[in-house]
Formats: sequence, structure tokens, C-alpha cells
Amino acid sequence: MLIFLGNDIYKKKVNELLSLNLEIIDTDRTIAIRAGELHMIYKLPLGDSLIAATGINENIKHVLTDDGHFDAVQNFIKPINLKTALKMGR
Repeated sequence: MLIFLGNDIYKKKVNELLSLNLEIIDTDRTIAIRAGELHMIYKLPLGDSLIAATGINENIKHVLTDDGHFDAVQNFIKPINLKTALKMGR
């Protein structure tokens, strides 16, 4: 993301995210192993594998994305787009 936004905007966006009431989950051994399995079995890119593994480990039911890679793991964590997420939030 740094390449697309530039250093100053990137730092600002990271600080904005950190100021929200988000729970940050550290990658532990269990998540790392699960991510490796998802990467190997479902051919997910490594970043997507880490996101999916973290969600699965934390019992998250949905991931907000328009990334088609998550279709391969929808039995574990269902990909939804912004429109669907907004409907669910009502």
C-alpha cells in the first residue's frame, strides 16, 4: 500500500485505523500453521491465508472483501462485499 499512497498518506491511514476501536490479533503459531495449510491446499496468497486463518481461529463468520481468493475457503469464512455488510448492519 505504501507504493500506491506514499509514505505520509500511508502513515496517516495507519494512524486512523489504530485510532478506531479495533481489536488487533497477533499472529501466533496456530494461526501461522493454519495459514500455511490454507496457502498450500487452497492456493491462497499468503496475505489472504493469514487473514482467513486469523478469522477462522477467532470464529469470525465473514470477511469483508471483493477478493475472489476467499471463495475457495467460504466453507470456513464467508466473503461478503460492502453492500452485503451494510445490509447485515441494519
